[in-house]
Amino acid sequence: MFICGQKRFVINRGFTLIELIGVLAIMAVLASMVAPKIIQEMQYAQQDAEEENLSRIAEGLENYILDNRVIPASASGTSTWSAYVATQVDLPVNNVLNNVLTCTRRYWFDPSTSLTLEYDQNTIAMASLAGYTSGSKASPPTNPRAMIISDMTSGCGANISSVADNTANFTAVWNQADPDNDPLVEGPFLKIQRINLLKLFSIVTLQSISVTNFARKTYTNPSSSAAIVDFPLFTIEKHSQLFSFSISTGGFEPTTVTGGTATVDLGYTSGGNEFISTEYVTAGTTSPQIAGSYTSTSDINISLELTIDNADSVTNANSGYIDVAIEYQGQPQYQLEGQAGTPATINVPSPGTPEIVSFNVINGTEIKLYDQSWTTGAGDLLLTTIIKEDESFIYSPGPPTLWGR
Repeated sequence: MFICGQKRFVINRGFTLIELIGVLAIMAVLASMVAPKIIQEMQYAQQDAEEENLSRIAEGLENYILDNRVIPASASGTSTWSAYVATQVDLPVNNVLNNVLTCTRRYWFDPSTSLTLEYDQNTIAMASLAGYTSGSKASPPTNPRAMIISDMTSGCGANISSVADNTANFTAVWNQADPDNDPLVEGPFLKIQRINLLKLFSIVTLQSISVTNFARKTYTNPSSSAAIVDFPLFTIEKHSQLFSFSISTGGFEPTTVTGGTATVDLGYTSGGNEFISTEYVTAGTTSPQIAGSYTSTSDINISLELTIDNADSVTNANSGYIDVAIEYQGQPQYQLEGQAGTPATINVPSPGTPEIVSFNVINGTEIKLYDQSWTTGAGDLLLTTIIKEDESFIYSPGPPTLWGR
């Protein structure tokens, strides 16, 4: 620095070329040391984020199944499942189907499951529901499992879609028991989200049981030779199956004096078809159970006819009562939410033998239960309920008509 008159001059000297080269060399060395670490940290962050994304997508898949009662198709290379899941998570379809490296995720449904591949509870027949059985309780669905697999290698080199869709491969990848030979090995660059769909299903068991209906008729001095008709004694709703009848008496005096008799007919029309005919009415007599089988498409009116023959010869007033017992069984009907067509019927093949129908449904499904009087477009809706856990319903035909749990 020097002064000339009143002016001051300052001269600054910059880096020489050699100094600049030295600085750049030092920076290059530092970068070569730091860059791999940064890249590695970025990969770790991507891997952690992918695990969170897979968990989120799995939850969205479960929510879709619960809302729609459909398990999407799992064929490798299709995007159907991701389109469905995207309706449940705030991600575009592309971000459900592909990860951050643009590698396509694979949704894989266990080929050994007892469910159909794309399981749609709304369209399959009632008898094709998972685990459907008649006469015993259903078993849970077999292996309702799925995996979402994500390739986190550069260039999507794991080729997850090339692994054949068969039970052996699915089981090996699910279990990861032999990493040296498994078709896909879980690790930092291969993420697997396992989903057991069994928790989404509940077993519903419907059972019809038989009931006995009783009626008593009291008679005071029945002396007319014409039939005394009590019609109807009681009414049983249509589609009931009647299978056992019996009568018992009390109070009547013997009616065989000088040829007089008292008889009773029990039937479903006055003077027509009869279950019990010409049973002698004698004090304290109980008839054996008489087997029968009758089912009607209309309400069944049960009638009782008491006939006193040779009325002038009948003595001792003959007052008394007649008890009637009829065992019968309804064939209830049921329908699941979304099921097309008429309700399914629990058919009772053996009169007097309780019938059980059992099947699996997706939790949250609404079930409607009808009595046996249901016909096209009309019928008594007994109960509407949402299935949330394993439940049993027992049907007992009226009166009263009810479903029990």
